[in-house]
Amino acid sequence: MNKKQESNCACCQVVDFSKDGFKHLMRHAVFEREAKIDICKTNLILNFRPNEDEYPEFARINAMLVEADRVIVTQKQTKRLINELIETQGIGLFVDRACLGLKQKKRIAPLSYVWGEIELMPLGGTYRHSTNWIMLNKVKLDLRSGEKTMAVTFCDSQTCYLLPTSPQMYFENKKNCRYIYEKEHQVIGEVLNAFNLNKTIEIYEKFCQTEFNEDDTPIAALKQSARKLLTDSILKMLFNEEEITEMLFADVMNGISSRYDKLNS
Repeated sequence: MNKKQESNCACCQVVDFSKDGFKHLMRHAVFEREAKIDICKTNLILNFRPNEDEYPEFARINAMLVEADRVIVTQKQTKRLINELIETQGIGLFVDRACLGLKQKKRIAPLSYVWGEIELMPLGGTYRHSTNWIMLNKVKLDLRSGEKTMAVTFCDSQTCYLLPTSPQMYFENKKNCRYIYEKEHQVIGEVLNAFNLNKTIEIYEKFCQTEFNEDDTPIAALKQSARKLLTDSILKMLFNEEEITEMLFADVMNGISSRYDKLNS
């Protein structure tokens, strides 16, 4: 860590996960069998399996949730914690994951889950399952502190966490995460404008052209239009095309629910 980074962490308590960081946090850990990610409080979701001889009261632990004022350990795995969070969301989904899957890459870098103000970013793992996650929208400062380490502080905490993750992967994921965030909020803005009957908005025009079945509702059609506009935007970025064919779009939408709405579908 250079002098600038040291000064940024000088007034903070430092938790180094490459050394004794987990042991330090375990002193304050509480067990919750039905632990859940709190989008307002959770800062880190970490894959963690403590030594049962050292912590006999915490047998078969699989994950740690780090908040500003408490640490939670649970038997749930990180992928289950992430999936349970996704199930509570509205139309948020891994659109970018589905689109990249169409490019038939054998190995895809882990991608973020972004919806509303949530920017939940993976710190490592594979495209199917990333073990450690960070709530990026709560990060106050993130700096490279070594070839394989990031120094991170959060808005609601005075602790500096040294995370064992590739800075190159971290910043690439952060760039992708922010791009998806901007696109989603663009779509949300257009949905809100559509309710104001602004007929120059693309999504409103699509909404007006929709033919409703008996089982359809206007709000369902509006959600579908929002999802389509978002997917179109991401596909154009990935395939570098101005127009996306209906066949390509249909392939994306058919695959999303069955394969990519969850991490371990």
